[in-house]
Amino acid sequence: MTKRVLVTGAANIGKAGVATIVYKWGQEFDSNVVIYDYLMQSGLPEEQYQNAIRNKGGIMFTCDHKKSMMGTIKWVTDTIRDNKYETIHINSDSAYIAAAYIYAAKRAGIRDIFVHSHCTQIDDTNNVRRTIKVLLHKICKPYVCSNTKMFLACSRVAGEWMFGKQNTESEKYKTIYNGVDVENYLFDKEERDSIRSELGLKDKFVLANVGRLSYQKNQDYLIKTFATYHRKNPDSMLVIVGDGELKSQLHNQVKALVLEDSVIFTGLRGDVPSILSAVDVLVMPSRFEGLPVTMVEAQMADLPCVVADTITREAKFTKNVVYVNGWNEEEWVDAIELTRRVERIQKAEEKRNSVFNIKIAALELQTILERSF
Repeated sequence: MTKRVLVTGAANIGKAGVATIVYKWGQEFDSNVVIYDYLMQSGLPEEQYQNAIRNKGGIMFTCDHKKSMMGTIKWVTDTIRDNKYETIHINSDSAYIAAAYIYAAKRAGIRDIFVHSHCTQIDDTNNVRRTIKVLLHKICKPYVCSNTKMFLACSRVAGEWMFGKQNTESEKYKTIYNGVDVENYLFDKEERDSIRSELGLKDKFVLANVGRLSYQKNQDYLIKTFATYHRKNPDSMLVIVGDGELKSQLHNQVKALVLEDSVIFTGLRGDVPSILSAVDVLVMPSRFEGLPVTMVEAQMADLPCVVADTITREAKFTKNVVYVNGWNEEEWVDAIELTRRVERIQKAEEKRNSVFNIKIAALELQTILERSF
C-alpha cells in the first residue's frame, strides 16, 4: 500500500537549495511505496516542476502567502485533517518554524512527525532580527525534540543546531546527505566550451559562486577577495549565479571596486551543471551552512572548491576541496591560486557509489518514512 506523506520546505523549487532537494527526493521515491504531497504556502513552482510532481502522483496545496502565522497554522491543520494524513516530513532551518508545523500537525491528530534540519544558523542581515530569531530557535528546540519521531539532518552540525549534541548521538538520529543526480553534474567539455563562449570567458581563469545573494552566503567578502586576487591575476573573472535580497548592494560594491568588466551576475540559471563545467574553481566563503548542495554538485563535476572552515568537513568527498581558516584575504588568494594546477579527472563510478548520490539518499529517506506505518 502506497503511503502519502505531507512534506514542507518545498517553496521555490529550482531556486532554493533545500526546496530543490525536497523535490528531488519526491521524484526518486518509488511511487508504489511513498508519495510526497507538498505544502506550498508561498505559491506553486514553475510548470515543469508541477507536472513532474503530478506525474509521480503528488498533490500540491497552496494558500494565500500573506496569511498571519495563526492563519497559516489553521490552513496546515485543516489540510492535514481534511486529507487524513498520518505522516508529515518537516524540513526547516529553524526550530520555531518547525514548532509551528508540529503544533498544527498535533492539532490535526497526525501520528508520525519527522523533523529534518537543513542549516546551522539564522540567515538574516538585520542583527536585531537575527538575535530575536536565534532566541526563538533556542526556546522552541525542546518542543521540537520531544515531538519528532526521528532526528533527521543534512549533516551532523545541522543536527546539533536543531536537536542538540545529545540527540544527534542517539539511535533516533540519522544523517540524510543532500544528494544530487550524478549524471547531470559530471564534467562536460562541450558544455564548458559553450558556456564560456556565451559569457565571454575564453582564456580566462574563472572563479564562481552559486547561491542566494544573502548574509549567509557572504558574497560581499567574496567580491573583496576577488578584487585582491584580480589585481595579481588580471586574466581572472568572477561569475556569481543566483538572486536574493543583497543583489543591489553587491552590484554597487562591484561598481565601487571598478570590477564591472570582471564580475558577471547571471541571476538565476537553469543550467547550473553546465556552469560548473565551464568555470575553474568554486569559492564559498559562507558564514554558515547545513551541508551546501552546490559544493556537492561542484565535486561531482571535479571542480576544485575553496571554502570557509565554517562548512562541515562532511561535505568533502573528493581531494579537490581546500578549507580556509578565518578571513585573511591573502590566505584565500593563495588557496585559489593553488587550484590552477588541479586537473579535472573524471571518476564517475566512484561518484555513483557516493552517499551524495540522490538515488542512495532518497532510498534511505524512503525507508525511514515507509517504516513509520
